[in-house]
Amino acid sequence: MSVIGGDIEIVGGMLVASGGRLNLASVATAGEVGMNPADPTAPLQVGRFAALGQIHLVDAQLDVSGIRGGTVVLRGGRLMLDNTSIAADTQGDVHGARVSIDIAVTADAVVTYGSLLTADVGGAGNAGSIRIAADSLEVSQASLIRSQSAAGTTGDVGHIDITARLMQVTDGSQVSGDTHGAGWGYHGAGERGADHHRARC
Repeated sequence: MSVIGGDIEIVGGMLVASGGRLNLASVATAGEVGMNPADPTAPLQVGRFAALGQIHLVDAQLDVSGIRGGTVVLRGGRLMLDNTSIAADTQGDVHGARVSIDIAVTADAVVTYGSLLTADVGGAGNAGSIRIAADSLEVSQASLIRSQSAAGTTGDVGHIDITARLMQVTDGSQVSGDTHGAGWGYHGAGERGADHHRARC
């Protein structure tokens, strides 16, 4: 399922594709978003656009969780997640998609007011990774970016890879990778190119 256009705003809505893929791409100039129908795992191509638009999700839910967790892809200029849930959990014994949550914006990404991004493990299948690339990333107001395995599971949690010039985690928010089962865990987020990181939990 793909939503591609100018500025994108979803208020109180829900997009669900169990084990599938959700693409949201916001562009601010004319052109075409590159997609490869033969390879649904290929990234969206937005590099030819002179400017990208805004994605604003309020009280929204994007869910690709399933026996095999799918992928949520967000591309734009600025991203605001306000009390929004993005779930790409692998709940069964089949490995999830290699990348569960794939966010790339050219300006700032704000995850706030209890927003929740998860690539969790509920069985023997491994979770995919969470990737976020932005000029700056703010995680605030008790929001959470997480890959976690439940007790009794054997699947591995996913990596959390963050690329940003500026990153702030405040107001009881967390970025975490924890395992409570027998699978491998990944503790902490990788930050590349960040010259400032503030964590307050």
